Amino acid sequence: MSHYRQRINGNVFGNFPVNALGDFEGRRMAGVGSYLKKHTEVLVKDVGIEPACELTGKSKATLGRYYSDNEEHADRFMPVDAVAALE
Repeated sequence: MSHYRQRINGNVFGNFPVNALGDFEGRRMAGVGSYLKKHTEVLVKDVGIEPACELTGKSKATLGRYYSDNEEHADRFMPVDAVAALE
């Protein structure tokens, strides 16, 4: 594994591990996605799945995809208007 160092104004910052493509940003964003999915699940289950379906106009399957940690749903997130309706 290689490391990435960023030089700003002559000073070296960070010693970030990166994959072969140099994509440490992708790993950070994956963590954000996981965080959002976990909190989406908590929000839906706090409201209740049936009421959440009525409030958002989404099906149970669609709501489940929003918080699924399955790789095929990794890029699916709940729209902001649906989050607002559940809040």
